[in-house]
Amino acid sequence: MPSSIVLSSPIISKGVYLMGMLTLDIDANAERYVVLERNTLAVLHHNRPPASGIVNLLIPAKFATSGLIVGIVDDDGQYNIKMFDGVTCDLVNANLAEL
Repeated sequence: MPSSIVLSSPIISKGVYLMGMLTLDIDANAERYVVLERNTLAVLHHNRPPASGIVNLLIPAKFATSGLIVGIVDDDGQYNIKMFDGVTCDLVNANLAEL
């Protein structure tokens, strides 16, 4: 019985996994943001923006090119909600994407 085994090729290959890269530059007055799938209005992501206001998200490829709705919300109601319709993303290899 050999004491070691040599493999001529890797067992697992990462390959290319396409996802949509969505970059948001969120208004400083926004207290929350939301990303909706346009056809069903399903919430894909929502959160409070970071102090920098810059958010990078990976979105499933099937939603990335069909159009998204992105909104910003002010919790105390001083400003009206703002929604942006028809937002699309660039397809990127999720294994190499930098968030």
